[in-house]
Amino acid sequence: MALEGESFRTATAVVPVFNGAGTLQRCLSSLRLQNATLKEVLVIEDGSRDGSAEIARSFVREDPRFVIVQHAVNQGLARTLNEGIGRATGDAILILHQDCELVREDWVERGLELLGDHPRISVCGFPEYAFDELTSTEIAFGTIRDTFFTPDVAVDRLGFSEFKCDLMPGRLARAIRFDVKFRISGEDQVLSAELSESGAAILRFRQLRYVQRFGNGSSFLHQLRKEITYATTEAGVLLRTSFRIARLSLESRSSGRRLLNRASSSLSATGLVSCLLLLAAGANWLILILPLLFVAARIESTAMRWLALRRTVRLRIRSLALSLALVPLTDVVYMVGFLAGFVRYATAM
Repeated sequence: MALEGESFRTATAVVPVFNGAGTLQRCLSSLRLQNATLKEVLVIEDGSRDGSAEIARSFVREDPRFVIVQHAVNQGLARTLNEGIGRATGDAILILHQDCELVREDWVERGLELLGDHPRISVCGFPEYAFDELTSTEIAFGTIRDTFFTPDVAVDRLGFSEFKCDLMPGRLARAIRFDVKFRISGEDQVLSAELSESGAAILRFRQLRYVQRFGNGSSFLHQLRKEITYATTEAGVLLRTSFRIARLSLESRSSGRRLLNRASSSLSATGLVSCLLLLAAGANWLILILPLLFVAARIESTAMRWLALRRTVRLRIRSLALSLALVPLTDVVYMVGFLAGFVRYATAM
């Protein structure tokens, strides 16, 4: 574990890559601009089928700090991250996803200074979203999930991190690995719970900004598949952590808000399904009012989030219409995925 007084002079960046050709160039370019405190960049190429490997190799040829490790067969995000952490030689380890780009050229240097001041923390970057590059579908699903909410405070303690742009002590990262049972989703929340158990905190610093993009996530079907994946793994995470992740989330404003958003999604889906069952049973229309109230409240909260977002960025009205139209569908999809995940992980554990 990280100890008081431990020094952090260098960092290793671990970049997991799978079909990231659309965003990888900007991600790696932002790392190349960092000074010598960034000792090495390990690009773990996990069996991509696009041009990701060639993009990574171009950086290897130009900068001796860059190293590429290629998998012939996709092994999943958790195993890929664990491999990078195992190979890293820096005092600290920066996990940076392929669709993220560091904003400042001294990001790593400043992050190491913060680790030196607070050695029992994981330093989380502050996300900014490239809204001008997002489709209406991506904005709609992001609004429904409350993805874009980030409190504008200097330091924010998080209940969990997605580990998209996070710097942590190398000794701490090596002691607590990502759970490979959660192959592509959920591994971040399990690790967050284990960090908390070890006595470490996850702090997000506004000065350490990064740009978050969404790669190939523009299609409607892709977003629905992602919703099912999130729901399934979130059920598994609750079981794996004995519901500790829910308690940790509620202790943080931003993490708690996301948890409450998922809870309201479940209530909305329950209300919608109840309404359909009552209609099929020939129930009096007055009985339908209560379950429909849950759906209406969910639609209203989604509209309010979109309006709050529009005060700071330009958004197309089409993204609002999509957000409101998709709320019932995504809520039902999430509930089905969550129930399926609960059965799946309860049986396996």
